[in-house]
Amino acid sequence: MATSPQFPQPPRRGPHVVPKLQVPKKGLPWPLLAIIVAAAILIALIVWLPRTPRARAGATGAAVPAQPTPGQIELSQMKMTAAPVGSAYYLEGMLLNSGNTEITGVQVQVNFVDNIGTVAGSQKRPVGEMNGRTGLSSQNLVDSPVKPGQSRPIRIYFDHPPANWNKQMPELTVAEVTATKP
Repeated sequence: MATSPQFPQPPRRGPHVVPKLQVPKKGLPWPLLAIIVAAAILIALIVWLPRTPRARAGATGAAVPAQPTPGQIELSQMKMTAAPVGSAYYLEGMLLNSGNTEITGVQVQVNFVDNIGTVAGSQKRPVGEMNGRTGLSSQNLVDSPVKPGQSRPIRIYFDHPPANWNKQMPELTVAEVTATKP
């Protein structure tokens, strides 16, 4: 038997005091604040970053300086010499600048032909000026440009000609010319 049974108290009737409902304090709405700051930074970047340049009218025909062309280069007196070592070859001759600009570089396209007349190989090589009377070395034309109307001894070096080349003078075509301003 229980000595002190506890029964639930019946609810009170009539007016009674209700405890105050405590609303949690809200701080700053951080996610909303972060979105606003990110949008402001994005707008600032769009406004202050440089824009693409405005299209300008191109230079008139009179403002464009004369450009060098392969037609202003003349190669003559070409001869072929075997290098002292290996399978390399030199093509030596004269270069004449018949244009009106100083030439600082020439590239030639060389086609090596085989015994049946087809192209066995092709190479693009720079033209170098021969130094001194012995012609044992060559230098770049940038160091001493070829003036208009001037002629220079030149050398073109081939270190790996095609194996099935017929060892005859290859076909030469001036492929590229660079020059200084007139």
